Amino acid sequence: MSLPIHALNRCYTDLLGICDALEAVADGLPNNVSATQCTELATEIVDLLALTHREEEAVLLPFLASSPAPNCATWPGGSAKNTTMTTTP
Repeated sequence: MSLPIHALNRCYTDLLGICDALEAVADGLPNNVSATQCTELATEIVDLLALTHREEEAVLLPFLASSPAPNCATWPGGSAKNTTMTTTP
């Protein structure tokens, strides 16, 4: 029986495999690069990232949602008023 976490772990393993393949492509630059291989890797990584995202949402988000909220006031530099993250462009 395969547990949901196993599917997520498989996604991460497959992503590492793609990273290895991309590194091999980079090692072959500039002369020894297959356009076909690059196209296949590009397609594969897009599909695998989408699958990994779905698996993370299915496996991790329910777990995180059921965990107790952190007390930001105890974090270095944190306060009870500063509980949201902000981003700068």
